[in-house]
Amino acid sequence: MSQKSCHAIAALCALALTGTALASCQTATARWGRGAGPTPMAGPGADAGTPRARARAAATPAGIELASYAVPSARATGRRAPPISLATADGAELELVRLSGRSVVQAPLGFTELRLAFEAAGRMTFPAPGGDGAVTIVYPLVFSQDVPQVTSPEVPAAPAPEPAPEPAPPLPSPLSGPLGRVMSALGNGHLKEAIELAHHWYAQSPGETLALVALGEAYEAAGERGQAARAYGSLVDMFPWRADVRRFAGSRLERVAIPAALELALDSFRKARSDRPDHPSSHRLLAFALLKQGRPAEAFEVLTEALARRSLDGRFPAAERVLREDLGLAAAAWIKAEPARGEEILGKLRQAGGVTEQEGSLRFVLTWETDANDVDLHVYDAGGGHAWFQQPALESGGELYADVTQGYGPECFTVRLARGAG
Repeated sequence: MSQKSCHAIAALCALALTGTALASCQTATARWGRGAGPTPMAGPGADAGTPRARARAAATPAGIELASYAVPSARATGRRAPPISLATADGAELELVRLSGRSVVQAPLGFTELRLAFEAAGRMTFPAPGGDGAVTIVYPLVFSQDVPQVTSPEVPAAPAPEPAPEPAPPLPSPLSGPLGRVMSALGNGHLKEAIELAHHWYAQSPGETLALVALGEAYEAAGERGQAARAYGSLVDMFPWRADVRRFAGSRLERVAIPAALELALDSFRKARSDRPDHPSSHRLLAFALLKQGRPAEAFEVLTEALARRSLDGRFPAAERVLREDLGLAAAAWIKAEPARGEEILGKLRQAGGVTEQEGSLRFVLTWETDANDVDLHVYDAGGGHAWFQQPALESGGELYADVTQGYGPECFTVRLARGAG
């Protein structure tokens, strides 16, 4: 019979660890190909052509790996034998060469599973069955605390993970006083408290514009859009002569998005444009409000008139460039609404000096409603790039047009995709 076809496999039937020693059922099966006669199984000192008998303790439940390492040979190292041994009935010793363990949880039970690999230290013989067959041998598996444990080779510890960076401390709120308290209540989901705080503030200071803003914010968050529109509309009633307040109130009314609020927003923007046509925001806010309401031809006319003023760039750098792009967007919306007039609309666009985008683009436009005041636009990309007035372009794409330092804006940052990019 072929010696090379012989191997032994051990399957763990049950394993428990209690007290100093406990035996369990360990079954090894030796298999042969065709042939007859006993087959020697050599230990570590035998010829290389002789297969080694191996017995492996195996179990199948899923678990958590605890440890896995090779046990150094006691004969090779001169150390004491390991505390786990396996022997045949005639005294032939099997040396432990590998041990691994894991914790196994199979509700409602939990136990520790050991996987053991042994190597024959001497010669073993098995009777050959007739033809193809198998011989089964049962071993006692003995655990003892009386034998000193073999010191395992030092296994390099995995490097400790880098400590997680300390979370950045929360930024202080930019709001304080009564408005800060109302917004804090809203942030914590306390809608009723926020409305009460805003009402109390307005009752104490009926001429305070921020009290009306707080009321509008609280009612918006509570879903009471009609009440929110009344609060924002009251800003216009308080300061009907101020274009900046009208633009601010109009933007809030657009946000409420009910028909009456949207009409009031349009009226507020129109009057702001009439009062301060020298402010780019007066034209832009009215035009985009008209676009949102599906009136692109009117939006196109508003922006065309804005570009015809030719005086906006004196105080507002790059405002004309922004308006030219706005006009191109209005033209695109108009062509979509009336495709049969496409050529006519494009002719009007060229005549007014508008531009169309030849590829996908994304714009960020910053405006604010304070005069003689500088607000800066900063843009960060996913790679850590930072664009601002001292470094207006990002390597990943995009540029800041200009830095407006005397109030109102607009400051614009545009990212354009390469042609054909997704």
